Amino acid sequence: MWVPASDANGDIAAFNVNAIDLANATSTTGAVAVTVRVVALNDAPTLTAVTTLTVANNNEDSDIVLSYAALKSAANENDVDLPAANIDFQIATVTNGTLNIRVASTTGAGTAVTNNQAFTSASELVWHPAANVNGDVPAFTITAFDGALAGASIRDDRGSICVCPLLHLTQGKQIIADKRQDGVWACE
Repeated sequence: MWVPASDANGDIAAFNVNAIDLANATSTTGAVAVTVRVVALNDAPTLTAVTTLTVANNNEDSDIVLSYAALKSAANENDVDLPAANIDFQIATVTNGTLNIRVASTTGAGTAVTNNQAFTSASELVWHPAANVNGDVPAFTITAFDGALAGASIRDDRGSICVCPLLHLTQGKQIIADKRQDGVWACE
């Protein structure tokens, strides 16, 4: 049995064959090369890391808009069949708050994300964290998606979104410092 190398496809010079008759006499013409045509199969893409996403207007208790480009730059998706630029994502599960999807560069809440919904450059996500949650918050899990296959494993450590706290004022308390830098909260 002949087995091609992993991910090999196309016309491959596989092995040589000699003809032998019943008297064990070998062909006088010598060995003949055998070429095997191996049809390419789609390999599932991979995703092994997503760095924490820090986005503008990321105050707690408010909608946070996440662009496709921001997620693309934070993730390390890969596919032996495609360049990384051609790989999209699927939203596997929402782990905190609510997550909607809408057409990119539009307004409004969008529609609720469903399990394994594709996230492409034509869309953007609107995430609303649970009440009073801040810091590096696991928001949802994703897989790399090549249009036909999703990666085999869902990210266990989840990409997080940096959510900055609002100042919750109560009577008799004093604000010590404002953590806002250049109009954007800086998570510490």
